[in-house]
Amino acid sequence: MPVNYYQPSRPFLNIMKHGSRWYTQTNSTFDTGEQSNIPLDSNGYPTKLDGTGANGNPVTYTKLSVLLNRSYPSPYYESGRYVVLYEGQGTLAVAFDGTQVSSTPGRYVFNVANPTGSGIQLSITSTTVGNHIRNMVVVKETNEDLYKNGEIFNPNYLSYLAPYKTIRFMDWQDINNSNVTSWWTRNRPEYFNRTTDTKGVPIEVMAKLANRLNADAWLNIPHQANNDYIANLALTAKRLFNNRVYVEYTNEMWNTQFTQYSYGVTQGKLTWKNTSGISDFDYNRSYYGMRSAKLCATWKLYWFDQPSRLTCVIASQAVNTYASNQSLACPLWDRAPCGTNHGITALAIAPYITNKNSDLISTKRTFKIKIRT
Repeated sequence: MPVNYYQPSRPFLNIMKHGSRWYTQTNSTFDTGEQSNIPLDSNGYPTKLDGTGANGNPVTYTKLSVLLNRSYPSPYYESGRYVVLYEGQGTLAVAFDGTQVSSTPGRYVFNVANPTGSGIQLSITSTTVGNHIRNMVVVKETNEDLYKNGEIFNPNYLSYLAPYKTIRFMDWQDINNSNVTSWWTRNRPEYFNRTTDTKGVPIEVMAKLANRLNADAWLNIPHQANNDYIANLALTAKRLFNNRVYVEYTNEMWNTQFTQYSYGVTQGKLTWKNTSGISDFDYNRSYYGMRSAKLCATWKLYWFDQPSRLTCVIASQAVNTYASNQSLACPLWDRAPCGTNHGITALAIAPYITNKNSDLISTKRTFKIKIRT
């Protein structure tokens, strides 16, 4: 499942990492729509709250708020005391299900007596320029020592995932409709949240989860990722993950509801300009197969001394064998076929397996077909 403020999975002890974007607010307006004018530091924390925005122009908002644990189904989330730890100077406030208990520099405590679907609103109501509030941590008071001792994952989440031997991180990477192009625009562990608002969960955190579970990892590459991104992810994954890594170019590029589909069509037409009578879908399939093959070649180059830990995947649709055959054959490419000539060793056919008793995980594409030459 993706990480965001309305998904009840809550993989992290620090629920700030599941929080929403900053909402620009006044006491009478929930969202003034001025998010693009918030002056932010490199980790996404507002550097001032003095009536002027990032460009120095006047803004109307008087506080900045994040939503936590909102829109969950009953029984919602845990009641009890929550602790906010932070660096810098300023003032905080809490609303919706939370009520303030105490406030001292660097530590703010609030209580949730009766959790509801409204969740928690945590606000910065003032912050000191030059020493702004930053590095915020929000944990249940009962988990404070666990967090301070270095644990970052919710124990309940770890227990739920323990039986699984491969973790596919597609949703954590926020792959569908991704606008990530460069390695340097990916999310980082220090950033204030890890949600779909901010390009998902950092690779460093995914590695910690997979290694903690002694599980294989399944990684996806954003459809617009440049070659530098692909190379850096290959090197980083090799260094960080302990077990096998599956690598797949984008997700469901055959699916017209995602922007990666039209991207594949456009890139296919640009790549094979001198062709005619080719359908959009076939341009998409050949481009997808070619890009998957090139991606695989790059990864194999960097993993040359550990080939047994790497599996390159081409993905398709269970009910559409034509989509599978076209991506494996990639007939428009002069180095075809993509499947047998370029180290692709698995075809994923996209059935869904969902545990009806929990929304923590929907496991997808767990079936692999080995491609034999």
